[in-house]
Amino acid sequence: MSDLGFGAMAIASTGAVGGIVAMPLPLLMGWLSDRTGRKIFLYLGYLAGIASLSVLAISTSLWHFCIVLVLQTIFMTVSATVGNALVTDLLPQESLGRGLSLFGATGWIGGVLGFAGAGYALQSLGTLPTFIIGICLTLIAIVLLIPIRSRE
Repeated sequence: MSDLGFGAMAIASTGAVGGIVAMPLPLLMGWLSDRTGRKIFLYLGYLAGIASLSVLAISTSLWHFCIVLVLQTIFMTVSATVGNALVTDLLPQESLGRGLSLFGATGWIGGVLGFAGAGYALQSLGTLPTFIIGICLTLIAIVLLIPIRSRE
């Protein structure tokens, strides 16, 4: 955003928009996923992540970046809240503590590796190929979610 000439106030305002959207999402997503199923919300969250990368690839205006941040907030919130609920549904009670810990740690490890890999890819490959790789990785996550069955 700074390369496009946006000031600190404009950059901070996109973060505020994302924060406003993020506040009710965990409760809403948890409540809805209890009633309709976890996987559909995970699919929708991953699709929001794909949409955010797609919009980011063509962003030039402030409102583009606000949309990207809203979509990214949806992606992150759904992945965390509904993902934890799915882990809770899948694991037996005696393994729940360890399973939730591993699920939470995996997100942090993936974030560190993802940021490092994205930085390297941005420098080496450029913006558009890096976004395409990110979209492909999210599509792989969707495919990996397909065979998961609930314990019901």
